Amino acid sequence: MINFTDEQEALIREAIVWYHTPSDQVFEYSAPAGAGKSTVMHAIIEALGLKESEVAPMAYTGAASVIMRRNGFLNARTIHSWIFTPLNQSELAEILGRNDKKYLEKYGKFKFKGFDSYQQDTIKLICIDEAAQVSRDIVNLILMLGKKIIACGDLNQLPPVIGEPGFLNPEKHEVYFLTKIMRQAEGSPIVQIANCVKNGYVPPFGQYGRTFVIPDHLFKNRDIFANILKDTNYTVLTGYNRTRDDINYLVRHSLFGVPEYMKVPFMGEKLICRTNDWTVEKDGINLVNGLIGNCMANINITSMDMNRAFPTFKLLFKPLFMQEPFDAVRCDYRYMVESYKDRREALLQYERQILKYKASASRLGEKFEYAYAITVHLSQGSQFDCGVYYQEPMGRNPGDLFSRQINYTAVTRFKNFFIYVVPDRHPLFMAAYIVNK
Repeated sequence: MINFTDEQEALIREAIVWYHTPSDQVFEYSAPAGAGKSTVMHAIIEALGLKESEVAPMAYTGAASVIMRRNGFLNARTIHSWIFTPLNQSELAEILGRNDKKYLEKYGKFKFKGFDSYQQDTIKLICIDEAAQVSRDIVNLILMLGKKIIACGDLNQLPPVIGEPGFLNPEKHEVYFLTKIMRQAEGSPIVQIANCVKNGYVPPFGQYGRTFVIPDHLFKNRDIFANILKDTNYTVLTGYNRTRDDINYLVRHSLFGVPEYMKVPFMGEKLICRTNDWTVEKDGINLVNGLIGNCMANINITSMDMNRAFPTFKLLFKPLFMQEPFDAVRCDYRYMVESYKDRREALLQYERQILKYKASASRLGEKFEYAYAITVHLSQGSQFDCGVYYQEPMGRNPGDLFSRQINYTAVTRFKNFFIYVVPDRHPLFMAAYIVNK
């Protein structure tokens, strides 16, 4: 039996009243780690007596959609998969021909289609998770569906990198806040540490249940580093791209012994997609920026095309927690083998190349990188069973809002246990801060 907090019970009642009255179209709430964001969503749906087929669970990113499925929303899909359709060749040619960058930035190579006739008749509620990541332009299209919408997220996390969020903006519309931790999560070290860093502090070194807080000099010890990362299920979160690249290099070439000339991934290696290709879909999940998974087959010479203007290789890519892989994904070979600085420039040139060559993403090759380590920004919307957060000074006061948001976002990416690596002399240690062991 679930023990709801008084805040949760009040929010559930408010949502039921909202749904049954001709009030605002959107009901929004924010909840920190351990406050039961998904649990409350399920409780609202159950109280309303809605069937699974009557609810459309969605998120902006593929990673967040997969996590919704893990949390019980089995028919969750990306927003694009629900309500957008790819542009046909003539429509795409027209947009590329007039060099319409604004359209591509807003919607990519898609157009709004809405629900199909069956969905329009059947669906009674839209549920959106990680709602702060959805842009205002797309929110306006979702509102056109005329359905009641529950939008939830966690405003303690990092804000969207680009643009103003269309949901969860307390300055423009009402947002309900959950602050109390559920009884079931009160003893969770991850929840306790998340609450600590949210307030600008770092817990003392030590073991907290299955979670460890260690100084960075231990993590930099070669033997300890190798012992921690020998489990390929671990994902390391970093602040800077250069640190991420260094760790990926060390894991591949020093820890796993991959020869330096071996630039393309082999079976089992962890990868992350770095561009959005809404035309590629598997079971309602699109191949988009931030989707993490594994290479499921070795790359052989027959899968490589090095005689093209854009050399590529074919990849069998299975995202984390998905049952089926994306097969024969054509990837950009040059992007895969370049250094971070060159890859960054390639991403900046990506849309320009599409416009210049009037080419699809598949012709240019999907952009993939190694993902033994990724930045905290790239991890948004994802969830990992275990891993490491390597905290770095981000050039700001360690207690300012940005630092608190990036630390909180990193800590809350982990579900079961993780290792928190902090500078040896972090200025905001709170020795008196109590974390239940």
